[in-house]
Amino acid sequence: MADRFAILGQAFPTVAWSSASDEVELYSVPLVAEGTVGSEPKSVAFQTQTIVSSIIVCSQAAVNPIGFYVRLRKYLVSTGALDDLDDKQFLFHKTDVGPNKTQILSVALTLSPGDKISVGTETGSLLSFTAMGIEVT
Repeated sequence: MADRFAILGQAFPTVAWSSASDEVELYSVPLVAEGTVGSEPKSVAFQTQTIVSSIIVCSQAAVNPIGFYVRLRKYLVSTGALDDLDDKQFLFHKTDVGPNKTQILSVALTLSPGDKISVGTETGSLLSFTAMGIEVT
């Protein structure tokens, strides 16, 4: 197993959030991939699990606070798709970050292959998101 400490993803939503279709993917755990050893295919599968240590939200707004959303969706192996959208998936909902401020959200999330974190803002810009963590393969 190898650990990779990394910036897992970055996003800058440009559309104001009014529904799930306005969300932007911040990070999605890679699905299982088959590998090779040298030039020969082997029955080796690389399964990635991820620990998201923090999500950093940075406001570039000059005056007013901006609300943001963070949603976590589980990948269902049985269907080969993400679970249906539901309000239970919100980790943060209409949470404000002040003008020209940065919020560091210590989340310590453990994610399986295919799980997805998406983000959105009330204004449709002026907030950037960065996910930090460890990918374990």
